[in-house]
Amino acid sequence: TVPLTSRRRVRTGRRPAPAWPLHARAAAKLGQLSSQFTSSISLEKDGELADAKSIMEGLMLAGDKDSRLRIKAEGSDESEAVEEIRRLIDNKFEEEE
Repeated sequence: TVPLTSRRRVRTGRRPAPAWPLHARAAAKLGQLSSQFTSSISLEKDGELADAKSIMEGLMLAGDKDSRLRIKAEGSDESEAVEEIRRLIDNKFEEEE
């Protein structure tokens, strides 16, 4: 597992991301999951930031299957938010291959 640090901000470290840009269905799942948390959640790829709760911003992140993604969360449920988003990404957005 990737170590998490918590000091009012949780960072997962760099992880392989799915093929980017996200297609609409995956971006919607990410936005819906992120919206369940009260924490502020952002995604960072190559210095570009996106609000994880915004489907449009998720769609705007460009990259390829070898891109790395950083998940950042700040708030009362930050650890849970990061873990759930990591799980969704690790499970390839729960879509069949």
